[in-house]
Amino acid sequence: MKHTFLIIGIFILIVACAGCTIEYDPTIHYYPTNTSDPLGCEIGLTNCSGSCRDLQIDYWNCGSCGNICSGTVNCIQGICQCKPGYTRCNIYCANLQKDKSNCGECHRECDSDEYCSRGSCTWR
Repeated sequence: MKHTFLIIGIFILIVACAGCTIEYDPTIHYYPTNTSDPLGCEIGLTNCSGSCRDLQIDYWNCGSCGNICSGTVNCIQGICQCKPGYTRCNIYCANLQKDKSNCGECHRECDSDEYCSRGSCTWR
């Protein structure tokens, strides 16, 4: 008799949800550990317009939701910045020691017959 009620209960559940559709969204974490967040983002992630984001490394949400790093600048520790050894020249990161368009300083371009070596334009 117990099994009959169990089978009937499962059947009712299946029939009741016959039209249900559950879409999977890979940007949402379905196993929350941060119960104070209504979206249920894991601790260390932030709800940005319905998806969980790591504001420390997210290029499109760096430091805060919607703060986009531009050009070749990366999101490092929540700040749009260049990786070590590179300098920010407007929206681009340049290696001032080797970059022919930013040789020694931003926007200092070497002539067509020169290359940049150790931050100085040098003849070929």
